[in-house]
Amino acid sequence: MALWIGNIVFALLAILFTVFAPWGWSGATIYGVVACFFAQNVWYFLWEGRKNILCFEFLFFIAYFFVNFAYPLFYYHQDTFFLFYCIPWEHNVISRATAIAYLGYAFYMLGLLSVRKRNADSSSQESKTDTVQSAKEVTYHHFLLLFACMIVFFGLYIITGGWQAMKSVYAGGGSLREVGIYSYFHVLFTIAAYLVCIFIFRLPRSRRWLYLLVVLCVMAIILSTGSRSVALSMALILVVGWNNNVRPFRLWEVLLLLMMGELLHHDHQLPTHVHSPDSQNFWRK
Repeated sequence: MALWIGNIVFALLAILFTVFAPWGWSGATIYGVVACFFAQNVWYFLWEGRKNILCFEFLFFIAYFFVNFAYPLFYYHQDTFFLFYCIPWEHNVISRATAIAYLGYAFYMLGLLSVRKRNADSSSQESKTDTVQSAKEVTYHHFLLLFACMIVFFGLYIITGGWQAMKSVYAGGGSLREVGIYSYFHVLFTIAAYLVCIFIFRLPRSRRWLYLLVVLCVMAIILSTGSRSVALSMALILVVGWNNNVRPFRLWEVLLLLMMGELLHHDHQLPTHVHSPDSQNFWRK
Protein backbone atom coordinates (compact mmCIF):
# COMPACT_ATOMS: atom_id res chain seq x y z
CA MET A 1 0.00 0.00 0.00
CA ALA A 2 2.84 2.41 0.83
CA LEU A 3 4.27 1.90 -2.66
CA TRP A 4 0.91 2.82 -4.19
CA ILE A 5 0.55 5.91 -1.98
CA GLY A 6 4.06 7.09 -2.82
CA ASN A 7 3.53 6.76 -6.56
CA ILE A 8 0.16 8.53 -6.34
CA VAL A 9 1.92 11.43 -4.59
CA PHE A 10 4.53 11.57 -7.37
CA ALA A 11 1.76 11.53 -9.99
CA LEU A 12 0.06 14.48 -8.27
CA LEU A 13 3.39 16.36 -8.20
CA ALA A 14 3.80 15.66 -11.92
CA ILE A 15 0.38 17.20 -12.57
CA LEU A 16 1.33 20.31 -10.57
CA PHE A 17 4.63 20.66 -12.45
CA THR A 18 2.76 20.43 -15.76
CA VAL A 19 0.04 22.91 -14.83
CA PHE A 20 2.36 25.52 -13.34
CA ALA A 21 5.31 25.13 -15.71
CA PRO A 22 6.46 28.62 -16.77
CA TRP A 23 7.12 29.88 -20.28
CA GLY A 24 10.75 29.33 -21.20
CA TRP A 25 13.52 27.41 -19.47
CA SER A 26 13.03 27.26 -15.70
CA GLY A 27 15.65 25.79 -13.42
CA ALA A 28 13.13 25.25 -10.63
CA THR A 29 10.88 23.21 -12.93
CA ILE A 30 13.64 21.24 -14.67
CA TYR A 31 15.54 20.42 -11.48
CA GLY A 32 12.34 19.69 -9.58
CA VAL A 33 11.06 17.32 -12.27
CA VAL A 34 14.38 15.44 -12.48
CA ALA A 35 14.61 15.22 -8.68
CA CYS A 36 11.10 13.73 -8.50
CA PHE A 37 11.93 11.37 -11.35
CA PHE A 38 14.94 9.95 -9.50
CA ALA A 39 13.19 9.96 -6.12
CA GLN A 40 10.25 7.98 -7.54
CA ASN A 41 12.56 5.35 -9.01
CA VAL A 42 14.62 5.06 -5.82
CA TRP A 43 11.35 4.65 -3.88
CA TYR A 44 10.14 1.97 -6.28
CA PHE A 45 13.32 -0.12 -6.40
CA LEU A 46 14.02 0.12 -2.66
CA TRP A 47 10.44 -0.78 -1.76
CA GLU A 48 10.35 -3.65 -4.22
CA GLY A 49 13.59 -4.97 -2.78
CA ARG A 50 14.42 -6.75 -6.04
CA LYS A 51 17.57 -8.84 -6.04
CA ASN A 52 17.55 -8.75 -9.85
CA ILE A 53 17.88 -5.03 -10.51
CA LEU A 54 18.83 -5.48 -14.19
CA CYS A 55 15.20 -5.70 -15.30
CA PHE A 56 13.00 -3.90 -17.83
CA GLU A 57 11.98 -1.24 -15.31
CA PHE A 58 15.60 -0.31 -14.59
CA LEU A 59 16.67 -0.21 -18.24
CA PHE A 60 13.58 1.81 -19.15
CA PHE A 61 14.33 4.25 -16.32
CA ILE A 62 17.86 4.85 -17.68
CA ALA A 63 16.68 5.17 -21.30
CA TYR A 64 13.80 7.50 -20.38
CA PHE A 65 16.18 9.80 -18.51
CA PHE A 66 18.57 10.20 -21.42
CA VAL A 67 15.79 10.63 -23.99
CA ASN A 68 13.70 13.18 -22.09
CA PHE A 69 15.75 14.85 -19.35
CA ALA A 70 19.45 14.85 -20.31
CA TYR A 71 19.08 17.60 -22.94
CA PRO A 72 17.15 20.19 -20.87
CA LEU A 73 19.25 19.39 -17.80
CA PHE A 74 22.79 19.37 -19.25
CA TYR A 75 22.92 20.50 -22.88
CA TYR A 76 20.32 23.22 -23.43
CA HIS A 77 22.61 26.10 -22.42
CA GLN A 78 25.68 24.66 -24.11
CA ASP A 79 26.68 25.26 -27.70
CA THR A 80 26.56 21.54 -28.48
CA PHE A 81 25.48 20.32 -31.90
CA PHE A 82 22.66 17.78 -31.88
CA LEU A 83 21.14 17.22 -35.29
CA PHE A 84 17.62 16.56 -33.98
CA TYR A 85 17.51 19.69 -31.80
CA CYS A 86 18.78 21.87 -34.64
CA ILE A 87 15.44 21.36 -36.39
CA PRO A 88 13.39 24.51 -35.63
CA TRP A 89 11.25 24.11 -32.50
CA GLU A 90 9.63 26.37 -29.92
CA HIS A 91 12.21 26.77 -27.16
CA ASN A 92 9.79 28.42 -24.78
CA VAL A 93 7.90 25.14 -24.18
CA ILE A 94 10.96 23.27 -22.88
CA SER A 95 9.92 23.43 -19.21
CA ARG A 96 6.35 22.32 -19.86
CA ALA A 97 7.47 19.62 -22.31
CA THR A 98 9.87 18.26 -19.69
CA ALA A 99 7.09 18.29 -17.09
CA ILE A 100 4.75 16.46 -19.50
CA ALA A 101 7.43 13.83 -20.07
CA TYR A 102 7.58 13.23 -16.34
CA LEU A 103 3.78 13.22 -16.14
CA GLY A 104 3.71 10.34 -18.60
CA TYR A 105 6.36 8.47 -16.64
CA ALA A 106 4.58 8.97 -13.29
CA PHE A 107 1.38 7.45 -14.64
CA TYR A 108 3.39 4.68 -16.33
CA MET A 109 4.61 3.75 -12.83
CA LEU A 110 1.01 3.59 -11.60
CA GLY A 111 0.10 1.40 -14.55
CA LEU A 112 3.13 -0.79 -13.85
CA LEU A 113 1.97 -1.38 -10.28
CA SER A 114 -1.53 -2.20 -11.50
CA VAL A 115 -0.27 -4.73 -14.05
CA ARG A 116 2.07 -6.36 -11.55
CA LYS A 117 -0.74 -6.75 -9.03
CA ARG A 118 -3.09 -8.19 -11.64
CA ASN A 119 -0.48 -10.66 -12.86
CA ALA A 120 0.31 -11.72 -9.32
CA ASP A 121 -3.38 -12.35 -8.61
CA SER A 122 -4.15 -14.24 -11.82
CA SER A 123 -1.02 -16.35 -12.36
CA SER A 124 0.09 -19.27 -10.22
CA GLN A 125 3.73 -19.98 -9.49
CA GLU A 126 3.53 -23.25 -11.43
CA SER A 127 2.40 -21.55 -14.64
CA LYS A 128 5.20 -18.99 -14.35
CA THR A 129 7.78 -21.75 -13.97
CA ASP A 130 6.41 -23.58 -17.00
CA THR A 131 6.52 -20.37 -19.05
CA VAL A 132 10.15 -19.67 -18.12
CA GLN A 133 11.18 -23.22 -18.90
CA SER A 134 9.49 -23.20 -22.32
CA ALA A 135 10.98 -19.78 -23.13
CA LYS A 136 14.48 -21.11 -22.48
CA GLU A 137 14.15 -24.02 -24.85
CA VAL A 138 16.45 -23.65 -27.83
CA THR A 139 18.06 -26.57 -29.60
CA TYR A 140 21.80 -26.70 -30.17
CA HIS A 141 21.29 -27.18 -33.92
CA HIS A 142 19.25 -23.98 -34.16
CA PHE A 143 21.97 -22.09 -32.34
CA LEU A 144 24.65 -23.50 -34.63
CA LEU A 145 22.68 -22.30 -37.64
CA LEU A 146 22.45 -18.76 -36.19
CA PHE A 147 26.14 -18.79 -35.27
CA ALA A 148 27.15 -19.94 -38.76
CA CYS A 149 25.01 -17.20 -40.33
CA MET A 150 26.67 -14.59 -38.11
CA ILE A 151 30.19 -15.71 -39.08
CA VAL A 152 29.38 -15.99 -42.80
CA PHE A 153 27.65 -12.61 -43.02
CA PHE A 154 30.41 -10.95 -41.00
CA GLY A 155 33.02 -12.42 -43.31
CA LEU A 156 31.14 -11.26 -46.40
CA TYR A 157 30.75 -7.80 -44.83
CA ILE A 158 34.53 -7.54 -44.44
CA ILE A 159 35.34 -9.05 -47.85
CA THR A 160 32.99 -6.68 -49.70
CA GLY A 161 34.66 -3.64 -48.13
CA GLY A 162 32.41 -2.86 -45.18
CA TRP A 163 35.15 -2.91 -42.55
CA GLN A 164 37.41 -0.63 -44.58
CA ALA A 165 34.52 1.72 -45.38
CA MET A 166 33.61 2.02 -41.69
CA LYS A 167 37.22 2.74 -40.76
CA SER A 168 37.29 5.45 -43.40
CA VAL A 169 34.14 7.06 -41.98
CA TYR A 170 35.52 7.24 -38.45
CA ALA A 171 38.85 8.50 -39.76
CA GLY A 172 37.00 11.43 -41.33
CA GLY A 173 37.38 10.41 -44.95
CA GLY A 174 34.06 8.71 -45.66
CA SER A 175 30.33 9.14 -45.27
CA LEU A 176 27.74 7.08 -43.44
CA ARG A 177 25.40 7.81 -46.34
CA GLU A 178 27.43 5.69 -48.74
CA VAL A 179 25.72 2.38 -49.55
CA GLY A 180 27.31 -0.68 -51.08
CA ILE A 181 26.69 -4.40 -51.19
CA TYR A 182 28.39 -4.60 -47.79
CA SER A 183 25.47 -2.65 -46.33
CA TYR A 184 23.11 -5.59 -46.94
CA PHE A 185 25.55 -8.05 -45.38
CA HIS A 186 25.86 -5.68 -42.40
CA VAL A 187 22.09 -5.83 -41.83
CA LEU A 188 22.04 -9.63 -42.05
CA PHE A 189 25.06 -9.93 -39.76
CA THR A 190 23.49 -7.60 -37.19
CA ILE A 191 20.27 -9.64 -37.04
CA ALA A 192 22.18 -12.93 -36.69
CA ALA A 193 24.57 -11.47 -34.09
CA TYR A 194 21.73 -10.20 -31.91
CA LEU A 195 20.01 -13.59 -32.02
CA VAL A 196 23.27 -15.38 -31.13
CA CYS A 197 23.74 -13.05 -28.15
CA ILE A 198 20.16 -13.71 -27.00
CA PHE A 199 20.52 -17.49 -26.98
CA ILE A 200 24.20 -18.02 -26.11
CA PHE A 201 23.66 -18.25 -22.34
CA ARG A 202 20.88 -20.80 -22.81
CA LEU A 203 23.41 -23.33 -24.03
CA PRO A 204 24.96 -25.85 -21.63
CA ARG A 205 27.83 -24.28 -19.71
CA SER A 206 30.42 -26.58 -21.29
CA ARG A 207 29.47 -25.41 -24.79
CA ARG A 208 28.88 -21.69 -24.40
CA TRP A 209 32.38 -20.35 -23.68
CA LEU A 210 33.95 -21.00 -27.09
CA TYR A 211 31.06 -19.25 -28.84
CA LEU A 212 31.21 -16.41 -26.34
CA LEU A 213 34.92 -15.93 -27.05
CA VAL A 214 34.22 -15.71 -30.80
CA VAL A 215 31.44 -13.17 -30.21
CA LEU A 216 33.76 -11.02 -28.07
CA CYS A 217 36.40 -11.14 -30.82
CA VAL A 218 33.82 -10.00 -33.37
CA MET A 219 32.84 -7.13 -31.08
CA ALA A 220 36.50 -6.12 -30.74
CA ILE A 221 36.93 -6.08 -34.52
CA ILE A 222 33.86 -3.85 -34.86
CA LEU A 223 35.13 -1.47 -32.18
CA SER A 224 38.51 -1.26 -33.91
CA THR A 225 36.84 0.66 -36.75
CA GLY A 226 35.57 3.34 -34.33
CA SER A 227 31.95 2.22 -34.66
CA ARG A 228 30.26 1.31 -31.39
CA SER A 229 26.50 0.95 -31.95
CA VAL A 230 26.34 -2.75 -32.91
CA ALA A 231 29.06 -3.78 -30.44
CA LEU A 232 27.39 -1.98 -27.53
CA SER A 233 24.02 -3.45 -28.48
CA MET A 234 25.55 -6.93 -28.49
CA ALA A 235 27.20 -6.21 -25.14
CA LEU A 236 23.89 -5.08 -23.63
CA ILE A 237 22.14 -8.25 -24.83
CA LEU A 238 24.94 -10.37 -23.36
CA VAL A 239 24.72 -8.55 -20.04
CA VAL A 240 20.96 -9.12 -19.82
CA GLY A 241 21.40 -12.76 -20.90
CA TRP A 242 24.00 -13.35 -18.19
CA ASN A 243 21.74 -11.68 -15.64
CA ASN A 244 18.70 -13.80 -16.57
CA ASN A 245 20.37 -17.16 -17.18
CA VAL A 246 23.61 -17.30 -15.17
CA ARG A 247 23.60 -14.96 -12.16
CA PRO A 248 21.75 -11.73 -11.36
CA PHE A 249 23.99 -8.67 -11.17
CA ARG A 250 24.35 -6.79 -7.91
CA LEU A 251 23.64 -3.06 -7.77
CA TRP A 252 27.32 -2.04 -7.68
CA GLU A 253 28.01 -4.28 -10.67
CA VAL A 254 25.21 -2.65 -12.67
CA LEU A 255 26.55 0.84 -11.83
CA LEU A 256 30.05 -0.26 -12.84
CA LEU A 257 28.75 -1.55 -16.18
CA LEU A 258 26.94 1.74 -16.79
CA MET A 259 30.13 3.73 -16.15
CA MET A 260 32.13 1.46 -18.45
CA GLY A 261 29.51 1.87 -21.17
CA GLU A 262 29.59 5.65 -20.81
CA LEU A 263 33.40 5.71 -21.06
CA LEU A 264 33.26 3.48 -24.13
CA HIS A 265 30.60 5.75 -25.63
CA HIS A 266 32.80 8.86 -25.31
CA ASP A 267 36.04 7.17 -26.33
CA HIS A 268 34.51 6.06 -29.65
CA GLN A 269 32.25 9.03 -30.25
CA LEU A 270 31.83 10.15 -33.85
CA PRO A 271 30.80 13.78 -34.36
CA THR A 272 27.37 13.86 -35.95
CA HIS A 273 28.54 16.23 -38.67
CA VAL A 274 31.83 14.52 -39.58
CA HIS A 275 30.60 13.52 -43.04
CA SER A 276 29.25 16.92 -43.93
CA PRO A 277 31.09 20.07 -42.80
CA ASP A 278 28.16 22.28 -43.77
CA SER A 279 25.46 20.20 -42.08
CA GLN A 280 25.60 22.18 -38.82
CA ASN A 281 25.14 25.49 -40.62
CA PHE A 282 22.33 24.00 -42.72
CA TRP A 283 20.30 22.86 -39.72
CA ARG A 284 20.90 26.11 -37.83
CA LYS A 285 19.30 28.13 -40.63
